[in-house]
Amino acid sequence: MDPDPVSVTTWSQPWVPLWLEWQVELSAQASIDGWALGPVDLDTDQPRGVATQTLQGRSTLHTGTARTLAGAIEEWLNAERERDRTNQGEVDDATAAALREVATDLGQLDILTASFEGVHDRLLGLPVDNVGLLLRRDADGSIVKPTPADVPRLLRAGVLTLTKARLIDAFGRTLDLPVERARVPARDEVGRALALRPRLVRPARWLFRFVDPALPDLSSGNEPAEATIDQVDPSQQVSPVAGFLLPDHMDEALEVFDAAGRPLGQLMHEPFGGGVTWEMAPGRSGPADAGPGFDLGPRQRLLGLMATAMVADDARERGGLPRGETESTLSAFLRAVDTTLWTVDTFSGFGTEHIAGLVGRPIAVVRATLTLDIQHDFDELSFINEEQRAERQRAYDALKSLAFPIRLGELTRTDDGLLGFFVDDDYSRFHVVDRTVRDGALDVGRGRGQFAQLGSTQQVPDTKPITIAYIVGEDELLVRPGQTLRLTLLMHPSSRVHLTSGILPRKYLQLARDWVQPGLAVMAPSLRVGPVLVDPEKIRLPKVSSFPKDQLWTRRDTPSTWKDDPILAATQTALLPDMPSAVQEGYIRVAPDPGAGGTE
Repeated sequence: MDPDPVSVTTWSQPWVPLWLEWQVELSAQASIDGWALGPVDLDTDQPRGVATQTLQGRSTLHTGTARTLAGAIEEWLNAERERDRTNQGEVDDATAAALREVATDLGQLDILTASFEGVHDRLLGLPVDNVGLLLRRDADGSIVKPTPADVPRLLRAGVLTLTKARLIDAFGRTLDLPVERARVPARDEVGRALALRPRLVRPARWLFRFVDPALPDLSSGNEPAEATIDQVDPSQQVSPVAGFLLPDHMDEALEVFDAAGRPLGQLMHEPFGGGVTWEMAPGRSGPADAGPGFDLGPRQRLLGLMATAMVADDARERGGLPRGETESTLSAFLRAVDTTLWTVDTFSGFGTEHIAGLVGRPIAVVRATLTLDIQHDFDELSFINEEQRAERQRAYDALKSLAFPIRLGELTRTDDGLLGFFVDDDYSRFHVVDRTVRDGALDVGRGRGQFAQLGSTQQVPDTKPITIAYIVGEDELLVRPGQTLRLTLLMHPSSRVHLTSGILPRKYLQLARDWVQPGLAVMAPSLRVGPVLVDPEKIRLPKVSSFPKDQLWTRRDTPSTWKDDPILAATQTALLPDMPSAVQEGYIRVAPDPGAGGTE
């Protein structure tokens, strides 16, 4: 019989580790020079620091990290199982099985975790000892606000090196750890050190908001109202949608509608010179030569500014010469939009209920603002004198001089429907989502790409870089804390727009259906036709098959007015009209539905 282990085992004190004492060297830098915005974070080839500081402290040990990671994987796998029920899963069965095995191993892993507690408070210049922030109480027991011990470092960036570490157990015993064997993630490895990617030490957030599209009076200092939804009283809601654009790649034209779906006009090419010109929408009252800004409301004005800038930029690019080999501003804009649309799942949340979504790809023109808001801590501290407070204020003022790169939109996500944007009401420069859109734009347009001769079209058209200055290839913007950017976004009506900055988690905004559905419900393109020979009494023309059955023939009867006639579908029956036939030019339009419509 084997002896009982109790009889042959020498008793020893159990090992119960509770604390980790550590010492690190922080080589910090006061800016983000050398860091570039990557796909989701700030990256650099050579992390470096200027000022070296030695920090030490004591942290508690726990086993929560492994359990938390295993729980997160299990939660994702459960969600993936539900997505598989509707054939919307993101991974195959082999990948799901591998993740499930990882979660099982993590749940059984005997691992202890500790964080470098106190580093954050030390960077803020607060009084800290080995167990954390030093706080004292008044005679009545209330906690007194701490007094700063040093000037704060509000930006954490540089290199962190672990120089000493030891464990302390429940019985006071210690165990020195071999720091030379410490490992760091390969992504952040700098020899034995850890690269600290730039982060803000104080609480911060991106104030990325949809706002009222009415252009504000900047001299008054009034901020635009934030977009809201009110389903009880729709007249009280604030929509960020200024209007819609409907590209026509076949004719290289761009129709413009207001937020209620009413047509305003069309950007098109002149039939002879080839320059970009504006034509008022059929049925809209006004002179034939009215410009894009004619009779627009406050929320429509930016549509007129955008169209005016496109016409002016095209004239400047051509220098008054007829269009030849030089691409027009309108053609370049349509190519940039079409290239970006290849990365968007256009029907994921849009559906097929609207005629504009079937005949074309409507684009919502949306107003937004962007601000980097950083919370100060003056109300959380007590200062010895005004000089100490002023010294801390100077640290916050120095942070405002730093410019952080941000990127709007994401080509790798099919739910991101940002097609481009304008910054600070400068409509002479259209920013694409990614520079690859400008450099690798598809060669599409009238008679090219998939509109080329039947039988010669390619599945994916060839690429042709856009060279005109109107299309801006720089896909990053620089934002300083407290600075407000005014953005005009061109978006798919049911999509999101993602904001990537690296210093803060990625954020996205999504258009609500209440903002876009009323306009899309009545918005319909018009088809320019002519010259045609028609009976003035009864207009008989072939109807557009993709339009609803009620269609109108709209043409000018005077220089400032329009005339609408219902279209009778043309048949094979030979008819001799009572009145002499007339040659007319006009538009085939969808008859408006008196029961539908939106509010501006």
